[in-house]
Amino acid sequence: MPKANPKFDFTRIDRRTARVTPALIDAVRDRIIEHLLPEKIILFGSRVKGKATPDSDIDLMIVLNNNHPLSGVKQRDRFGAVLDLFHYRSFGLDAIVLTDAEVEKNRRENEGEWDLVLEILEEGMVIYDRTQTENKRASSTTRARMVPQG
Repeated sequence: MPKANPKFDFTRIDRRTARVTPALIDAVRDRIIEHLLPEKIILFGSRVKGKATPDSDIDLMIVLNNNHPLSGVKQRDRFGAVLDLFHYRSFGLDAIVLTDAEVEKNRRENEGEWDLVLEILEEGMVIYDRTQTENKRASSTTRARMVPQG
């Protein structure tokens, strides 16, 4: 039986004292998915490189659909929308929020040169991908239909 993720109270006023655990990263991911409906979330930085300390923050790249309501908003305001989901967090959080088109533009224009977005795409860990999640759901629904009902 899978172990349930503990619930985190993101409304509790606290100092930045929480230890970032895999369960906390899952809770942050789930809250972003619930409120922002991203295409993809990629964890990067010290947590992926195995160099995290107890004070290390959570570094995320969040990719939104080109038609997302935040797509016409400046990147710093998109980051503000992410922080608004965690007003009283007790952990460090940094996020780059881009649209699909911005990610593709970065790929095209910076090929062969160092670029943070390209590094994240190459070395980061995808912790959510909407298309893979939808494919898994469709696949399990198809399998469920194929099981003889008896």
